[in-house]
Order: sequence, then C-alpha cells, then structure tokens
Amino acid sequence: MNKIIIVGYGYLGRYLAEAEMQIGNQIEALCRSKCEHPQIVSVTADLDDTDSLTELEVEQKTVYYCAPPPSQGQHDLRIQNFLKAIDQQKPKRVVLISTTGVYGNCNGEWIDETRPAKPQADRAHRRWSAEQSLMQWGEKNGVKIIVLRVPGIYGVGKLPRKRLLSGQPILAPEASPFSNRIQIEDLTQACVAAAHHPEPKPLYNVADGHPSTMSDYFFQVADALQLPRPRVIAKEEMEDQLSLGMRSYLAESKRIKNQLLREHLGVTLKYPTLKIGLAAALQ
Repeated sequence: MNKIIIVGYGYLGRYLAEAEMQIGNQIEALCRSKCEHPQIVSVTADLDDTDSLTELEVEQKTVYYCAPPPSQGQHDLRIQNFLKAIDQQKPKRVVLISTTGVYGNCNGEWIDETRPAKPQADRAHRRWSAEQSLMQWGEKNGVKIIVLRVPGIYGVGKLPRKRLLSGQPILAPEASPFSNRIQIEDLTQACVAAAHHPEPKPLYNVADGHPSTMSDYFFQVADALQLPRPRVIAKEEMEDQLSLGMRSYLAESKRIKNQLLREHLGVTLKYPTLKIGLAAALQ
C-alpha cells in the first residue's frame, strides 16, 4: 500500500482519490476546509498561510500537486510556501498539474514536449513559475518530479452550461483559434500512470490529441446539452463583447500532440474525441 497526498482537493483531486483508493492506496487530502470523505485523512491547511503548513508530512509519500496558483501576478507563491514547508522531507515523487498555456501562442502548429515554454498571459506565467520552482526543488533534494501540462478539462459537472445559458457570444468559427482539451477520466488515468510509472519522463502533455476550434467546442457542448448554439461575433467585436480572460485564451492557438502520453506513459484514452467524451459526461 502506497501513501498518497493530494494537495488541492478539488475537481481533479476527488477523481484522483477514488482512483488511488481503488488500487488499495491510503489517501490524505490537503485542503482549506475539512474533507468529509470517510476513507480520506483530511489535512486542513492554507497554502497562503505558512503557519498552517508547519505540521505537513510528505516523507516517502507520493504527492499530487493540484492546487491552483494565486489569481494575480506572474509567480506562484503558494507552491513556494509548500516547498519551504517540506524542504527537509523527501517524498517518493511529486506530480504537478500544470497547463499547456505555458507554450503561449504557437499559431496553430502541432507541438510536443520539446517545444520551449513561452508563456504570454499572467495565468501561464504563474504555472511556468510553479514548474520551475518545483523542478529546482526536486533537483536540489533528489526527488523525482513529473509535470503534466494539461489543456481545458471537461467532464461530469464541468461543462460551460451557465455560459451558454447566459447568451454570451463566441468568436466566429473562421476566426477562432485551435484549442485542446482532456476528459476528466482520461486526465485521472494519466496522473495515476505518471505517479506509478517505474521510469517516468519529467514532462508529458495530457490532451486527447483531437484539437478543434473554441467555437466548435461551444457548438458541440450546446448540441449535447440541447441548448441553442451561442451567437457568433467578428474578431473586431471581441474587445467590446468578450471578457479579458476569454480574449486571452483566444489570443493563443496550438495543437497538442499526445504521443509521449500514449506510447511512453502507456495511457489508452477512453475519450479521444470531444463527441465521445461529452456523451459519457451526460449519461
């Protein structure tokens, strides 16, 4: 039996806990409020409060770091607080959930893990900061680090229903950039594979390998939910009608290869296309 600690017990963290318990592992979850799951040991702490991390114990445990960075700035101070708190300890390995956003805009090109990071948006800079902090810490302390760069996550309970119902527009298909995604169950199995692989690579892209445009994503989700498709606007109307956050996503276009995920990590995707994944999410 392995000891697992999940830092950031949110949407993905819950799936990870269930998957690890199914293979007989003992789970702890670090979160701000007490975890009520009867089979999970709750570690109540706040990554923004260093005093709450003084009793954190990760020695010889496998760590999933799923906690988001702060909402502002270009540096992830939360992971820095976490690493300071465990600096005299040695976990078995750490799996970090990062983002494909660190690649920045690639003008629609197909890219793999050899593509240099070139973050543009602050949200991507924060994730890149987390990657660098953790890699440097792992090298200094002799701990194996695996970074998973993840695009948009979707699945049960994680679809843009509210946005579709609000009537917000989307960019016209002909102007819409490529975007990538992964279904939550496939992301979960990728995380577990990385946590237990005997010789993992330091970096994997975790995407379904079938990117489409942002417009196509919203159209397919609307159709699956039996909601009206959102109205479309021209690129010239973006600034007035779309949020700053949405515009930052639309400023980047890339297509993510997942060959290393499939061939080295050995992950067989259950939901290689959005259509298949949506059908499962709505059952």
